[in-house]
Amino acid sequence: MEGQGGPAPKKRAAFSLAAVPGVASTVPGGTVDRLIRLPDRVLLCILLKVGTKQAVKMGGVSRQWRRVWTQLPVLEFDDVDSSVPARALAAYQAHGVDDVHSLTVSPNQVDGKQTTAWLSLAAPLLSGRLRSDNRRTVTRETLQMFLAAEAGHVGIRDAFELPRFKKATEILMDLGFLGLRAPLVACQ
Repeated sequence: MEGQGGPAPKKRAAFSLAAVPGVASTVPGGTVDRLIRLPDRVLLCILLKVGTKQAVKMGGVSRQWRRVWTQLPVLEFDDVDSSVPARALAAYQAHGVDDVHSLTVSPNQVDGKQTTAWLSLAAPLLSGRLRSDNRRTVTRETLQMFLAAEAGHVGIRDAFELPRFKKATEILMDLGFLGLRAPLVACQ
């Protein structure tokens, strides 16, 4: 302690529980939570640090935070249901956002229809890098089923069509067992 010859103990920063979903936006004593009143640019810096999944969850903190996560320039969906990227990109479009600098998708399951859905939504928004990795969805059972189908020449592969990405700078895709269906182009 300071009076006993030692250094004064450091004071801890006070954080409100209002940042936790389900907790009231006021703390005991009636003071308004300062986190909720931060400007959007500061909130974006915070949300960039916590990652996409947590940023979306933090959208439940307040009305202001509900829309701020849709301004993130970098989206990373790791180990999510294959429908999640499509829902998130639809929210981006609903809020009038028209620019995503980087999009990474690594779903926990492969679905050609869902992949087509999120790729179609991402195509007009993406102005940078797209990375899609479906390798985690390749299980021993999937491999055995694929090999059996290949031996019998049965087409069980789910496929998607890659839309045109006009502004993308790089597209990296590890398809796993998902097939790529090329659009037919008429030659004249």
